Amino acid sequence: PSYGTVHRSRVRARVLLTAPDAPTPGSLARRGWRNLLSAELPDAEVRVRAQPGEGPDLLVARTDRGGYLDAWLDVPLEPGWQTLYLSVGEDADVPAPVQVVDPAATHGIVSDIDDTVLVTMVPRPHLAAWNFLVRSEARRKPVPGMPELYGRLTATHPDAPVFYLSTGAWNTASALSRFLHRVGLPQGSLLLTDLGPTGAALMRSGREHKAATLRRLAEELPGLQWILVGDDGQHDPQVYETFAAE
Repeated sequence: PSYGTVHRSRVRARVLLTAPDAPTPGSLARRGWRNLLSAELPDAEVRVRAQPGEGPDLLVARTDRGGYLDAWLDVPLEPGWQTLYLSVGEDADVPAPVQVVDPAATHGIVSDIDDTVLVTMVPRPHLAAWNFLVRSEARRKPVPGMPELYGRLTATHPDAPVFYLSTGAWNTASALSRFLHRVGLPQGSLLLTDLGPTGAALMRSGREHKAATLRRLAEELPGLQWILVGDDGQHDPQVYETFAAE
């Protein structure tokens, strides 16, 4: 989910512990609840390179207590989707896509996920829980017409960066990326959140997560006009209206 400009990039990743013989979690038959089972690795040293297994380290940083890496890389990159390579210890390099915004871009696209591009039924908790926890990846459906709409948007604004802003958990990032690709939605940077309490509250505020992330995008990518797409199931119109007014 990394992104940035041609001058610097925000590198984001998460380090998890897995058994050496664990199967790769990419099966479309995998049910949603399995995405919530993970063991993060805090304070892990992550090395970032431009090429797998060779060349100097562009960045060395450590994960936080949740196993997350969120660091700035001050290295020029060409516009478009680029690839960096991340490694921990002696493990093999893992490719990490980076969305580098073209300096000529005039617009950016921010999209909600649940019930905007992915049928979840959030206003109906029992159905939402079934879709999120029980349904397999292969049975998740796009909101009708949205792949076509986004295809027209990206054709009209071919340089526009795409961001998927959601209150969904980071544990679902890989499954969401596969879903977007499978149904023909444009590739974009995922901006998700985490489950559970914060240091200041028992429950995380999805509304505040979206508002704060939009403000950060506007600061990091000044000069873009934003196309905001959402639904009324999780206060998207109010969040977007406040952001536009600011």
